[in-house]
Amino acid sequence: MMKSRHENLPLIFPANIRLFVNHRSGGRSHWHEEIELQYLVDGNAQPLCNLQPVPLQKGDILFVNSNELHAGNVTPLKGTFYCFHINKDFFSNHIGAEHVVFENVIRDGDCSKILDEVIKHSYTGDFRSRIKTSQLLYEFLNLCAERHVKAVLGENDFRKHFKRTDKFNDMIKYIEDHSDEPLTVSSIAEHFYVTPSYFAHFFKKKAGKSVIQYLNDVRILKARLMLEQEDMSVSQIASAVGFDDINYFSRKFKQLMGVTPTEYRAQGR
Repeated sequence: MMKSRHENLPLIFPANIRLFVNHRSGGRSHWHEEIELQYLVDGNAQPLCNLQPVPLQKGDILFVNSNELHAGNVTPLKGTFYCFHINKDFFSNHIGAEHVVFENVIRDGDCSKILDEVIKHSYTGDFRSRIKTSQLLYEFLNLCAERHVKAVLGENDFRKHFKRTDKFNDMIKYIEDHSDEPLTVSSIAEHFYVTPSYFAHFFKKKAGKSVIQYLNDVRILKARLMLEQEDMSVSQIASAVGFDDINYFSRKFKQLMGVTPTEYRAQGR
């Protein structure tokens, strides 16, 4: 496996910035109120946003809106990216009476140049650099507001949207927290006091994939990390992440990762 590393840059306000090189993510979906930017400066990546893989190339920016589900790379990152967590006191999607949703993928040389300047100033961390980075980030967000807005929601529309999103996020967390257990559509639906048919329809509409497909993906990504880190047999790992059938596990692993579990482990040795 390629050597990976990450480091925190000195700047904290208005943004916490981290550098990742050949990052190996666990692929766990999460969300937070802060806006997150992932700026790929070298190589290629395929993070998840709203459970969908987002192929990125050098110079691309992934814009994760407040409370949007996102996760690390489906496959190990081959390259370098900076991750910006913008302090919600500095900027949020809630602007006045409107809630702005920005495009998730930004391919814009002007935006990339501004982030390059932010990175350069962030390494010093003194008060002048903090002032300059605040100015630069506002310039970046101003460009996004001019060129990369996906939707503007009024308060009522946002509340409806947020209510649906909040419910869906709770479902995702429950599945990921209990993925090693014998989950079924019916058992998850029962936990959320809805019918299995409603749950299956709601989940597929939001996720773009079935409950079982998503559950298998979560288990496979956990197995990927265990193959890298644990001295366990493939069958033991399959059982540990929730698969009863080793052949079914191997088949699903190859569909997502492109190689069998045994081949994947061999690549890192």
